[in-house]
Amino acid sequence: MTDKANEIAKMCGIYHSTASVLTIVAANAPKVDHGFLEPRVGALDLVLMSIPYSCPDGVLGKVDIYWVYPYSPQAEPVNSRAWTLQEGMLSHRILSFTSRQLRWKCNTTEYLDGGFDQVSDGMPSIPNNADRFFHSQWENILNIYCNRDISDESDVLSAFGGIAEQISKNCGLHYIAGLWVEFLEAGLCWKRVSYKNRRVPQKYLAPSWSWASMGNTSCREDLADDMLSDFYHDLRFSDSFRPKDNLVASCIKLLDVRVLPACGISPFGSVQDGTLNLSGPMRQATPLSLMPSPLQSGDHSHEGHCGDPPATISAFADSVVDCNKVDGKIWMLYVQRGHDSRWAQGLLLTPLSKDGEVFFRRVGYFSISCYIIDHHKPVSVLQDTEMQTVTII
Repeated sequence: MTDKANEIAKMCGIYHSTASVLTIVAANAPKVDHGFLEPRVGALDLVLMSIPYSCPDGVLGKVDIYWVYPYSPQAEPVNSRAWTLQEGMLSHRILSFTSRQLRWKCNTTEYLDGGFDQVSDGMPSIPNNADRFFHSQWENILNIYCNRDISDESDVLSAFGGIAEQISKNCGLHYIAGLWVEFLEAGLCWKRVSYKNRRVPQKYLAPSWSWASMGNTSCREDLADDMLSDFYHDLRFSDSFRPKDNLVASCIKLLDVRVLPACGISPFGSVQDGTLNLSGPMRQATPLSLMPSPLQSGDHSHEGHCGDPPATISAFADSVVDCNKVDGKIWMLYVQRGHDSRWAQGLLLTPLSKDGEVFFRRVGYFSISCYIIDHHKPVSVLQDTEMQTVTII
């Protein structure tokens, strides 16, 4: 185990235990070698008008009315880096030097030294239990993390390990390469939605069924139609993360899962291998259901129609470049379904041989829904499927 890996594995204890009494954050420093004790960016940036004012001593003065630009702590350079999310979420006390003010934050309160009204730093909290709010909290944490930059993609799981370790301790959940065993179905149903900069990581990062296999999924673009944000979240998680009064049911059965940590001991860091053995309903994707194939188009998704009764399929490729290599041999594994089986979602898989055995690799995500023509006629999107056992790597 290298010194780097050994120290990374301690991050949860360093930030969240008594080892760290106070975390000092150079929030306004764009790089580790950049200073942070610099003149603050002024709040009074633009004079709208000046009003003459006669002082009590007879001196003629003026009152300037300024335009104050909105300030968001999330815009500080520190909040663009993946590694720093865990220090913000795990630390009990933080003294943060921002570009416009000094901020103090602890578990109970937050203070500023002036300059602006109270503005939340937007830092998510660590879930304390796996209740009905856990799904939305976990989704929010992942969306924030996946939209941050990381210089070395091989650190995508390591930089997140401290957060995952503390959640595991708080909620009693079992962590496997970015997913929770107890919420496996929802965790598997992530998708990539950006049609730009979709590339394949140059090295192995995680099993194909994990969102971490995509590496750094942030895609920064100018969104002319969106005045509220300059960031586009490439990675999206299924709506099934949110409880819907038991309207969603599992289609799969977990038989076995094995993840081999890269460093040998920490289950929350980088991994060098991982397999998922499942049984569930499958069918081969026909040209009719996936034509023109999203795996060979430059579009971010494709919607097709098939079946009797007719059904609509929306497919999202994990990577256009990678999926072009599968030669159309695509299987659909149904992971979740609606309570009436008129809707389902799952994984697009392609078979491959390894050491004389047949495995599957994830290449995309799909959702399928039936047209409701006759409410009294039973229909199911699971028709023409067969229960099969697969091992996904």
